[in-house]
Amino acid sequence: MIRALQKKLSPRNAFGRYTSSKWFGGNMPFIQDSPLVVSITTKILDIETNDGRFEGLCRSAVSILEGDAQILSTSASWDMGRDGVGFGKAEGIYVCASLRDDVDAKALSDLQRLALTTKRVKKVYFCSSHDLSEHRRDKIATQLENEVDHKFSIVVCGSRQLAEAAATKVEVLNRFYGPEIDDCLKILTEGEDQSADMRGLKLALVSLGEDSSSVREHIYRTVVLEILTHEGAVTVEGLSKRISDRLHLSRPLAKEALVAPLGQLLSERVINFDGRLYSATEEGCAEIARQAQDVPARLLNGRSLIRESIEKAIGSKLAEDHFNKIWNIFQDRIVSYFISRGETLVFEVSEIIGLDGELRKPQELRPFSFVDDLANALAQTSSSPQQQKEIEQAIKDIFLERTGPAAEWLVRVCMTFVAACTLGMEHSAGHAIAKVLRRTTLVLDTDVTMSLLGEGETDHDAVCAIVTRWRKLGGKVLVGEPVLEETAYHASIAQNDYEQVRRWLPGSTEERQQLITNVYVRSFAHLLALNEAKPQHWRAYLGQYLGSSDYDWTKVFRLLSTEYGIEKLPARSAAFAELEERVRSYLFESKQGSAITEASLRNARDKARRDAQLYAAIVSHIRYLRDMDMTSTCLLVSSARRLAIAESQFKEAAEPELVTSISTIVQLLTLVPDVSLGATAMRSFLFDERPTGFTTGFERTLVRMLHASEEVFVPWAKRGVLMNEVRGKLMHNAKLRGEKLSTDELERRALQEKNHEQTVHLIKEAFDAVALDTKTAKENAELRKRVSELEDKLRLQQSRDTRKRS
Repeated sequence: MIRALQKKLSPRNAFGRYTSSKWFGGNMPFIQDSPLVVSITTKILDIETNDGRFEGLCRSAVSILEGDAQILSTSASWDMGRDGVGFGKAEGIYVCASLRDDVDAKALSDLQRLALTTKRVKKVYFCSSHDLSEHRRDKIATQLENEVDHKFSIVVCGSRQLAEAAATKVEVLNRFYGPEIDDCLKILTEGEDQSADMRGLKLALVSLGEDSSSVREHIYRTVVLEILTHEGAVTVEGLSKRISDRLHLSRPLAKEALVAPLGQLLSERVINFDGRLYSATEEGCAEIARQAQDVPARLLNGRSLIRESIEKAIGSKLAEDHFNKIWNIFQDRIVSYFISRGETLVFEVSEIIGLDGELRKPQELRPFSFVDDLANALAQTSSSPQQQKEIEQAIKDIFLERTGPAAEWLVRVCMTFVAACTLGMEHSAGHAIAKVLRRTTLVLDTDVTMSLLGEGETDHDAVCAIVTRWRKLGGKVLVGEPVLEETAYHASIAQNDYEQVRRWLPGSTEERQQLITNVYVRSFAHLLALNEAKPQHWRAYLGQYLGSSDYDWTKVFRLLSTEYGIEKLPARSAAFAELEERVRSYLFESKQGSAITEASLRNARDKARRDAQLYAAIVSHIRYLRDMDMTSTCLLVSSARRLAIAESQFKEAAEPELVTSISTIVQLLTLVPDVSLGATAMRSFLFDERPTGFTTGFERTLVRMLHASEEVFVPWAKRGVLMNEVRGKLMHNAKLRGEKLSTDELERRALQEKNHEQTVHLIKEAFDAVALDTKTAKENAELRKRVSELEDKLRLQQSRDTRKRS
């Protein structure tokens, strides 16, 4: 009766069994011994890093295998080589758990210690978190039994055996791995209950690829096979409608876009066609089932990478319940963001190429709004004010820096969501894109130009792809004189940045992005890491860009011209002199209120001048182009929105997408037939904005000093907390002295040589206040661990020698 009810309530999944995606979170019945749950649990255990949680599962699984006998935990302070001890009818049974898939020195030492210190051992369960074959289990058991001279029997269990045992009792898996299993079940379960977001995430995880073409092909393939597998035979018109509905496409998918994908599937015999209806073959159904088996591992891998990234950034482990809260919020919001990201790019691309038809404009995402909102929401999961700030900073860094394994995973998933949102556009927009490339000129802003020159920049591959492919396809790429000035100026100030960081170069990718503020220094460090340069090459490297003065851009432009074929944007004509002045005044007045020092006021005035010059030059060039061809236009590629604000105020360019992001241009290029871009070129899909960097020179100097120190260690996400503490102490000490000085002035004084000793003492107090570990303490802990391992090896060798002599 119960089994029949389960079949009615629960949809059939890709594994051919009936399960519910709500068996952990709700009251729906769960089928014990489900192959799906066992498979998911096995994948979870394969990437497990929490030894305490794994040991708990091992004890419970062994208890089940021993007929519900009691297996108790052991004292962490008195390690006798046991992770579980049998009690009552299970007396003499012991558990040894390992997160490794082989027999290491510690496992052998634990077993030897157990044999030497414990009487009446009947059986030992050696449990590994990895999936072990029968042959591997037998080999490990034989090896271990030989080590103890066959004094007692040893049973080896891999992740699959542990999962099968634990799955016979719902409460066991629920206690240890409920949230992870529930995540996987929600994304795998087919049916009306599954949300569109979950279907989109599943499709994205199935279709992860190395480049834009393979991702799009995989999406077509997967979505067609899924529809035919779950809904039966369908016409091509029915397929196009179902795909449009399933992916919530902004415009209906033309049936002509399915000709090539369907032809490929027919040639591989995974679908049939009877002249009117398409249907899935047995091979097609089997392929969908195989794809579904990859989804849990990919989802769990992302979950693990996000957790590792946050924990590394804040310098401490997160409790299981705490991270479960973080992940639930993160997953829900990130999927919504990826869909919105795709819809936004579809709209922007459609605006540029002038596709016909009504296209609803997605809700605009203000700069930083998504990242700020997400970071704040995740920070609120902690009750500690200090940890809240650290988690908030860690989340912002993932999106803005876009380095490390977690960001890599997010970029790939985002790339797939974007490809799904633009499905069909490559067919309908092919001729329009070719036309728009010939009539559209790209102008690179400073951030984009420097990403092109800087091989160590996150967006370097993307900008290289834009410039080379745009020109190859017939378009022009220009750079304005104000941009060249700023690019040259960054070269003129690079030496100071280099002097502060050269001692620890090249550093890791994350360190280069976090601690180096100058593009040229970061790129040189990147070349050092690749062994393509040596430290003594620094001056020669920088000399490629340095002119006779700070703003001499002669060498910079020569390099851009010869290496990339970039031309110079003509200066504005005299007719636009008055426009330049109006824009300059407008931009300066909008920033004047936030400039609190003379230096910042000077920078704001200089920035307004350059932006006004660039805007006037672009408007002047657009008018020139349109005098020759009314369909011609000019777009500024930039992550900043300054000139977009100017255009919304003055409307002189008459171009709705005057300021375009790197990601929009990259997406436009991926829709061109026979053009494919790799995942590294698509990092901008994750987020267009750049890291804010250090707020002041004092912060930059302090963080770099601590990084270079041999005594202290500061997790990256704690830098904000530490700086707040330092600034608070600066203000407090000034108040005690009766001084009324600004924070900027106090920081300037703190860097003066005569105040170094006092500043160092203040930093130490702040360091202690935020409870940071010293490197010495960390090294001591690692040394204690190493000594323990060496002692284990020594005892093991002594035991072997004793056996040989006897």
